[in-house]
Amino acid sequence: MVNILGVISTIFRSIKRKTYRSQIRKVAKEVGENLKVNFKSRVNKNTFLGNNVNFNGLVIRGDGEVVIGDNFHSDPDILLLTRNLIMKEQKYLMMKLLTEKK
Repeated sequence: MVNILGVISTIFRSIKRKTYRSQIRKVAKEVGENLKVNFKSRVNKNTFLGNNVNFNGLVIRGDGEVVIGDNFHSDPDILLLTRNLIMKEQKYLMMKLLTEKK
């Protein structure tokens, strides 16, 4: 019984990895050879991936360009922000302050 559960677990994990890898390949602009995606990860449409890239839960948000070279290995829970949203918020607050003073 223990062996059956181990086999089922291995098959399920393999299916999840293939699904995650397929999702990355569909979204990324360019993907090199030997992409491995062990846990749910996301990239944007402006992502370029080199060879031997390994994701373990990396998320890329925004629409900026991201280039990840060869032999990259990520730890879990990495978030890359590709647009400077803070500057937009600061500009909005400054404009609001200037208009309120008048």
